[in-house]
Amino acid sequence: MIIKKFVPCIYLYHEHAVRNLTDTTIVDTDPVRLADYYCEHNADELIVFDMSEGDAEHEAALDIIKEICAKAEVDVIGAGNVKRMEDIKKLLYAGCKKAVLDYEKESNIEITEEVSLKFGKEKILISYNDPAVLELHKDKIEKYISAMILMNPHQIRETQSILSLPFFVQINQVALNKLLEIFAYENVCGVTGNTINDNVKEIVALKDLCREMIFPLNPSRLLTSGKISRKTVTAWYLLSCRITVLRKF
Repeated sequence: MIIKKFVPCIYLYHEHAVRNLTDTTIVDTDPVRLADYYCEHNADELIVFDMSEGDAEHEAALDIIKEICAKAEVDVIGAGNVKRMEDIKKLLYAGCKKAVLDYEKESNIEITEEVSLKFGKEKILISYNDPAVLELHKDKIEKYISAMILMNPHQIRETQSILSLPFFVQINQVALNKLLEIFAYENVCGVTGNTINDNVKEIVALKDLCREMIFPLNPSRLLTSGKISRKTVTAWYLLSCRITVLRKF
């Protein structure tokens, strides 16, 4: 059973956290502080996009990612500025639990097998806009990739019709009822982007709503909130009859 997660995203540009991949308006001058803030509000994981351009800027971004990973209470997924296998290695060695290949870039598609065999399938994700790329590389993705990040929320049905892999959906703005509809898709394992960033204080309340809809959530992060007891979480999981018990639970 796929666990549904709320995953804030940090877009790292010139050593600051900015609005998104296309809007470089600064939202926090200290990305590490922002990561702490997201963790304090019960984020299940974090995604960090490195938007750096030159080598020096890339190394500075990796230093920040390393600091985020060292302090974060949750797993960090590293993405962005991947050109070769060495870049995946740097993200993982910085402390990211997983790293992302950009399937909008042919160079990233070409190293899929290499990085998966080197670091393990469970550590490699892909990001994409157009599900057509999934159809084109379906066999490779199923063999070497553990999960995906859909950057275009209008392509959820198309994605599910091609692959059964779990995938996150990046959403920058959506109504609450639509957010719940997205979580209801079987293979959607989480939502990321500004929809979560802007409403991070409401994560606990959103999880309560999802629980009422009987969506499987990450129990360890429910407990962290202090608002839901272990007994309540356990009872809900048993009642739903849809949950795989997590080891750390």
